[in-house]
Amino acid sequence: KPPPVQDENEDGTVTTRQEESSISIIIMTLLALLSLFAFHCTWITSSAYSSPSIVLATGGHGGTRHILDDFREAYFWLNQNTDDLSRVMSWWDYGYQIAGMANRTTLVDNNTWNNSHIALVGKAMASNEENAYKIMQDFRCGLHFGYIWRNDRLLWGRY
Repeated sequence: KPPPVQDENEDGTVTTRQEESSISIIIMTLLALLSLFAFHCTWITSSAYSSPSIVLATGGHGGTRHILDDFREAYFWLNQNTDDLSRVMSWWDYGYQIAGMANRTTLVDNNTWNNSHIALVGKAMASNEENAYKIMQDFRCGLHFGYIWRNDRLLWGRY
């Protein structure tokens, strides 16, 4: 068996061609894994965040598909069961959807720059019912109701 080809580096160390090949393979493997990771992240992000639909679909075991139409139904209910001049207090995430789908004024939405306004809405949502009701009165919200759902069962509701 012939001896491995050796090269002397500038600092005086000696490396073999086999060591250089191993390092190259490790670097190429790492680059390939990073590329796969970037592709995977892009695919997951596009499937999770790029759907502009308010009707959501989930996949179950065995390939079953479940359609969740709750947002659209709630916005339709708001449109049909509240006065045209009603103000809706929701967290800011849903503000544009309520304005667009239910055609109702919202207290906060994705473009609210008034931080104290958002803070008061957050305080109302984190408060007990009595304190939240006072904050809603300050905002002149006409219809007062709240729902807590768990596993398709109404736990609490009040108008």
